Amino acid sequence: MIPGKIESWTTIFDLKTIGATQMTNKNIQQVVKAMQKNYPGRLFRFYGIEVGLLFRGVWAIAHKMVDDFTKMKMTIYGTDYSKEMLELIPAQNLESKYGGQAENVTNFWPPNYA
Repeated sequence: MIPGKIESWTTIFDLKTIGATQMTNKNIQQVVKAMQKNYPGRLFRFYGIEVGLLFRGVWAIAHKMVDDFTKMKMTIYGTDYSKEMLELIPAQNLESKYGGQAENVTNFWPPNYA
């Protein structure tokens, strides 16, 4: 973070190894609560990638209840995400596993909320 500068963050949630039973309402609420508490007003784009068919179906329904401003920020993908992310994120800043050139980092899921 740079003092005095306005920041906008692009967040990528890779759900490749997450099953529908792990994406409970409680888990989603905990992630949203942590993001709101620690990074208020900074979210520019949210990508949910490698999202399974079941969750995409649930999202299609839930998406109708989200306000237009939030809808602009959130995009859910199966495996067809690289092109759009590379239009927004410079290849040198995007991990290679997502189609960029940056080094891959360790997964942080599942979170430990204990």
